[in-house]
Amino acid sequence: MSRTVLAFGTFDTFHPGHDYFLRQARSLGTRLVVAVARDEHVQTVKKKNPKRSEEERLKMISTLPYVDEAVLSDRTLGTYTIIIEQQPAGEGEL
Repeated sequence: MSRTVLAFGTFDTFHPGHDYFLRQARSLGTRLVVAVARDEHVQTVKKKNPKRSEEERLKMISTLPYVDEAVLSDRTLGTYTIIIEQQPAGEGEL
C-alpha cells in the first residue's frame, strides 16, 4: 500500500535540520511530496525576501534522493488545494 507524506517548508538556506526533517517525513510513508513555499508567502510570513527564488528552492529540493516529488505550494496563502491533490496519509493511517 502506498502512503504519501506531505511536508511543507521554505528551504531557503538548506541545513542539517531540514535534511533530518525531510528524512523523518520520508520514513513515515512510501512516497514523500515536499511543498516549497512561494516567494510571496515568505515575504508575507517571514517579513523578508527569500535568498533564493522559489524555482531555485524547488529545483534543489527535487534533487534530494529521498524526495519523490517537489511542488510549489498553493498560489494563495491559507489554501490547501495541494492536500486534496496529493492525498497524504491521514492521522491513524501512518
